[in-house]
Amino acid sequence: MNVRATRVENEVLVRLKGPSLVAPQLGGEIVDRFDLPASDRAPGGPILQLRLQGESVDEALKRLSRDPQVAYAAANDILQSFGEPNDLAPDLWGMKAIHAPAAWDVTTGQREGGPIVATIDSGCDYNHPDLAANIWTNPGEIPGNGIDDDGNGVIDDVHGISAPSNSGDPTDDATHGTHVAGTIGAVGTNGLGVVGVNWQARIMPLRFLEGGYGETSDAIKALLYAGKMGARITSNSWGGTVYNPALRDALASIPALHICAAGNDGSDNDLKPVYPAGYDLPNLVAVGASTAADGLASFSNYGATTVDLVAPGDKITSTLPGGAYGVKSGTSMATPHVSGVAALVASRYPGISNQQLKDRLLFSVDATPAFEGKCVSGGRLNAASALEDDRVAPGALGGLQALTAEATPRGVPLTWTATGDDGDVGRAAGYELRFSNRPITDFEAASVVPAPRPGEPGSAQRTELRLHPKPVERHLFVAARAVDNVGNRGPVSQTEVTIPAADLAFSEDGESGTGQWTAEGTWGLQPRPEGGGFMWSDSPAGPYPEGANASLTSVPIDLSGLSAARLEFEARHDLENRFDNVFLEASRNGTEWKTLDTFNGLSAWTPHHYTLDEFAGGPVQLRFRLKTDLDECREGFTFDNLIVTRGA
Repeated sequence: MNVRATRVENEVLVRLKGPSLVAPQLGGEIVDRFDLPASDRAPGGPILQLRLQGESVDEALKRLSRDPQVAYAAANDILQSFGEPNDLAPDLWGMKAIHAPAAWDVTTGQREGGPIVATIDSGCDYNHPDLAANIWTNPGEIPGNGIDDDGNGVIDDVHGISAPSNSGDPTDDATHGTHVAGTIGAVGTNGLGVVGVNWQARIMPLRFLEGGYGETSDAIKALLYAGKMGARITSNSWGGTVYNPALRDALASIPALHICAAGNDGSDNDLKPVYPAGYDLPNLVAVGASTAADGLASFSNYGATTVDLVAPGDKITSTLPGGAYGVKSGTSMATPHVSGVAALVASRYPGISNQQLKDRLLFSVDATPAFEGKCVSGGRLNAASALEDDRVAPGALGGLQALTAEATPRGVPLTWTATGDDGDVGRAAGYELRFSNRPITDFEAASVVPAPRPGEPGSAQRTELRLHPKPVERHLFVAARAVDNVGNRGPVSQTEVTIPAADLAFSEDGESGTGQWTAEGTWGLQPRPEGGGFMWSDSPAGPYPEGANASLTSVPIDLSGLSAARLEFEARHDLENRFDNVFLEASRNGTEWKTLDTFNGLSAWTPHHYTLDEFAGGPVQLRFRLKTDLDECREGFTFDNLIVTRGA
């Protein structure tokens, strides 16, 4: 992305642990205050937008992070839209691809009392003849009287707001938001231009992008307005590459389902996330873009674990300001297809929860090889399947068992017989597998096991429970169930397995790391993101420095009683390609070192393993060494779960 600036240079966003702090204590002027609704996923006090006085953003972030009354401080990052103009397309191919005509036989939306879809974008031409009838109207506001009639903090917000000016005029200053709105809800059967996924919609235009860019503080303002005014769904065709906890907390605190564009860099979000799509929130769906040929668009970001599904996003015809029509491409255009379908489902099933709505979107996709491994669902949006009135759950899996005879300290194969979509009939949409060290009574609380795509009923299915070896025998429980296209779950099947102990010469102390490693330079421990201990990083406090030569060296490891010794660990890294490297080295005497591997470039969490046969019979030391040049600095190298064990 070619963002002109990455942040507002004289502002920060500060979340307080309580409501008592005032501006002089924070060292700046409070520009705005965001009181987030109470939420288990976003605990804490208000978020303050703070204008700095004689202090840089970096200086302020360091100072505020040490303040015991501050939960966190973040930059006011600049975000951008994810769509670009293109030529006029011959038809609405996207509507056909998602089976919208079949969905319209079930419902075309609900204008009166139906779900509100907030388009958080560049605004909207709410007088467009193909949109005007489907634009939300604030029932508590009297147009044009210059009074905040409903007391929500904005004057004359009849159809939405402009967050940057805190006004009630969400007029589109570009074209992006109007195009998004048309895909969601251009009026159907009116003889004009195009039709949206919802013929009868309630679109709430909320402007925060200006000239394609917007501030995080204004995105938060728009999100909080959407939550306050009852939006059921928010459509977010914008983002950036910086994790901002204030934006994450704002999304988490609102009881809407957020549909978010995955980004247009053609890159893997599992390696380098784009936000807000990359926030791991239960009320968020991340969307990639597909083509008319049902392939992944060349510009679309993807991610096996971070992008949920894909939808049409290449050469999409929709509304433009001034009563016009045109074509744009981008994950920005894919996102409103999903937002529109979510609104159709919510209008058809008004009491549906966020999780149920998300299940219908993800499990009802058309799965194709082109999307396998590119998104969580492995498929493209299917509106008709998402709307199906299916009240019959899948049957129980047959013969779930762990092949104990094939169990090793690193895992065990699991097998079962496929069930159906409705009882034993039809192919199920997916499986959910979990494991725990105790009988599983709370399915969702147990740890996830990767599952294959369901086969035909009666077919044999197999996957593997992969584990980190431990020096003790373990007794584990595995549970599994099938899921259909609308999220109905079948009965839970459960089995027990014994995992043999590993013969370990060395195991990283993931709880403290003390006594096993000598750290020099910037190496240090950082908390695991999911909690439960620490992991080692060459730069736990931020990007690694220029000209670094920092090392992390283990104690001597005795291999005398261990045949076929094997080193294993998991690592991720973001290092300047070719010029910045982390070297994995081994030594018998702590003086002469042999390089086992070199890491650079970008990698998500990946397992690594090495034979240590040449060091058999005696001690060996391991060393991770960071060596950088005097140029670009990145996030660095992190590893976890390191062991030296007997080879398989």
